[in-house]
Amino acid sequence: ICDIFDTFFQYDPFNSNFPENYIYSTVENMNLSGTWNGKWVKEIDPHYKPEIYKDQPVLCSGLIYGGINPMNRLMANFFNQDVLGYVEHLWHDQSLLNYVYHHGYLKDIMKLDMNGNMVSATLWTFKNKPNKDNLMVVDSPAKGALPSAIHQYDRVCPCRRYIEKLCPPIG
Repeated sequence: ICDIFDTFFQYDPFNSNFPENYIYSTVENMNLSGTWNGKWVKEIDPHYKPEIYKDQPVLCSGLIYGGINPMNRLMANFFNQDVLGYVEHLWHDQSLLNYVYHHGYLKDIMKLDMNGNMVSATLWTFKNKPNKDNLMVVDSPAKGALPSAIHQYDRVCPCRRYIEKLCPPIG
C-alpha cells in the first residue's frame, strides 16, 4: 500500500527479499508520545491508556508492504466493524493503523521496518548526496540502509533536493 504522491522508488522493491508471510509498516523516526499522531490516536481510542502508546514508534500508513494474504488480513482488520465500533468515527488512516497495531490486532502478521528496506522519511536523516550508484543512503536511524522506496521524500531531507535535480517536474 503506497501513497504514491510523495514516494520515490530508487530501485524495484519486488526482489527476492520481498516478504510473503508478513507485512511491514514503515515507521517515522519519532514516538507517538507528544506528537500529532499521538493526539490522533488519543482522539479515536475510547479507552485510551498512555502506557499502551508510550515510547512506541509512529507507524506510517503511507507505505506498508508485504504478502497478499497478510495484506488481506490487514484490510479485514482495518474495516472490521468490531474494531471500528471501538473507535471514534472521525479518524485518519494512520491513527487507525497505530490503534490496531498497538492493541495487538496485527501482532502475528505485521512487523516494523526498522532496517530501512523502505522508509517513511519523516525525521530520518540521509547522506547529503547520493552514493556512487545514485542511491540515497540513510544516515540515521538505520545507518547505511539503501531503501528501495522513500515515502515522504518531500519532507525536510536531502532527498528532496536530489530528486528536484534528478526530475525537476516533481520538485
